[in-house]
Amino acid sequence: LAQRAEALLLPLVFAVGVLGVALPSPARSLDGGGAIDPTLAVLVLTAGLAVDIAGVRRARRRWARVVTVFVTSSLVLPVLAWALSHLVSGPSRDGVLAVGVAPSEVASLGLAAMAGGEVAAAAALLIGSSLVTVLAGGVMLATLSGATSVHPGGLVVTLVAVVGLPLALG
Repeated sequence: LAQRAEALLLPLVFAVGVLGVALPSPARSLDGGGAIDPTLAVLVLTAGLAVDIAGVRRARRRWARVVTVFVTSSLVLPVLAWALSHLVSGPSRDGVLAVGVAPSEVASLGLAAMAGGEVAAAAALLIGSSLVTVLAGGVMLATLSGATSVHPGGLVVTLVAVVGLPLALG
């Protein structure tokens, strides 16, 4: 059963993506109802439950690799997003910048677990990436976009509620 489910995962994800693009109204109503953050929190909690002590030890032994990936994603992605944002204008430009400065996606923990990867290393990268976004994201966005200010207060609360607490509980 597990092999069959695994074989269907990619086509299912693709089908859901197509469905979301073709019929965006149901997803927008879920977002309007506040279902996205709790869903992500559950995903982080379950991924946190998949982190075992041996995985944490392996991630600690490979600290140089984790730090290299973390620094690269924190420095290179914003610069790449800034360069790519010049190919578009208006809200699309702001969106490209936001994606480049955004923290690692919460779903990366679930994907790492499903793929049999190092969930502890993915969790470390997610936490570090989220901290960089909270501490420097506003400054990076303001600098890259030319805006006068960006206020990260709401982002801090959301990241703590959706990532920090569920991961710690897991």
